[in-house]
Amino acid sequence: MQASSVPEYRSGFVIKDEALRRYLGEGHGFELGPLFDENLEPESDSDSGSDGESEEDRTATQQPFDLASWRLEMRQDVEQGLSLEYTSTMRYLRRQAPEDTRKRLVMLHALFVKTEKLGERQLVARRVFIPTGSGGPERRRSGPSELDKEHLQVFIEGYNSLIQDAARLESAGLRSEDFQFIVVPENAVSIPMFNRQELDVRF
Repeated sequence: MQASSVPEYRSGFVIKDEALRRYLGEGHGFELGPLFDENLEPESDSDSGSDGESEEDRTATQQPFDLASWRLEMRQDVEQGLSLEYTSTMRYLRRQAPEDTRKRLVMLHALFVKTEKLGERQLVARRVFIPTGSGGPERRRSGPSELDKEHLQVFIEGYNSLIQDAARLESAGLRSEDFQFIVVPENAVSIPMFNRQELDVRF
């Protein structure tokens, strides 16, 4: 049987959330959702999982409420929502770009990585990912190739060209230190749904 032509691994770069927030908020003036509040408290019994039970009933039927674990779950929800917002806003900018510029702007993908565990539950974080290459298992033992670096530079220059104001570009533009190189299994990457107008660039 013929071997599959689908690559086993994807190489690319994760964009730091703070860089996306700076680029979109300061660079383009978008009002983005609030960051997670480290001092967040449950607003009601239902938020803390008691479902209106008395303290006596809750003690008999449930584990004691763990504020740290609850905040961890809430943080994940907030950060995943923000990640989706950053991705959709970058996609909007790409759609609005002039055609010759848009053709140089790769669409952002999503990367899902395991983080903490809450009991038997594995938390998974969503990261914004730029695919820049592919290959076999050997890619995991090497750093970014010249092609990876070239694709990243195209991404940075392309999206920075959308900030017209020089002062804003200087303070909010994307920089190489905003990105972390990573090689991941193909199935860890979620490819966005493309429409016909968005199919002109993919790495």
